[in-house]
Amino acid sequence: MAITSLATLKSAIQSTGQRVYADKGNVASEGVGLYHSLWKTAVGIPAPGINPPVYSADSDLMIPTSLTLGALPIRNAGSGSLRLTQANFFKVNTGTVTIYDRLWHCSQLVTNILTTQTIAGSGRPINRGNANGKGVELWLEVYTAPGANGATWTINFQDPESGGANAATYTHPTNAESVGQMMPAIMVYGSKSCQYPIDFTCNASSGTAGDIGITLLRPIVTIPLKYANDFRDLGWIVNTLHKIEPNACLAMMVRCTTTTTGIVRGEIEICEG
Repeated sequence: MAITSLATLKSAIQSTGQRVYADKGNVASEGVGLYHSLWKTAVGIPAPGINPPVYSADSDLMIPTSLTLGALPIRNAGSGSLRLTQANFFKVNTGTVTIYDRLWHCSQLVTNILTTQTIAGSGRPINRGNANGKGVELWLEVYTAPGANGATWTINFQDPESGGANAATYTHPTNAESVGQMMPAIMVYGSKSCQYPIDFTCNASSGTAGDIGITLLRPIVTIPLKYANDFRDLGWIVNTLHKIEPNACLAMMVRCTTTTTGIVRGEIEICEG
């Protein structure tokens, strides 16, 4: 059913709507203004995921889906697309909750060697949404904290805008990131999207190796929670309903205002249309 009016939206919700619940526990985070993944470290609903496959070995598991442990459990549309119609969230701390489609991920990149770490299987096309990677963001995710020596980490990637390779960087500070921390890589040379990562290089050793992953994602919605213990109910008018691709691996991250994520509880409502 195409959603073209409030009447067809109501009908779609009644006939194909599904509510998906989330309830994630409080975990330690790095601090104010930084992002933290709820993929693995936070217990609750959905159950915590596991580390993605090692970067150096191609694997189908590099492409998570709605059936992957850690994803919000959604059902694919019987026909047409899924649309996010509502999101209701509560967070003990202030901050934001972002729901995103986790498109591709790997782990076990280390930060105490200076040689280039080539990423296997990275040439797989993005299999949800725009296949050339437009609108896809490149993030780093911490599975084991690295050492505390400052460095610049560089990720070369295929740029769908230019059709060639470009680079993204992250400045590792002189303190170790927290397990579960997520860091957006800053794309240089005017890039806006990542089709796939090519390799990872450090310009200095962090000391301890750590276990760093790359996560490619497409944001779906960010929900601001301005007050402690705030409950936010967001809905969208018909022409701005957020599309959810078939087999989407829906996951969450929070932007922190303190050194804990705070309990995160809520639900989303989606329907076909």
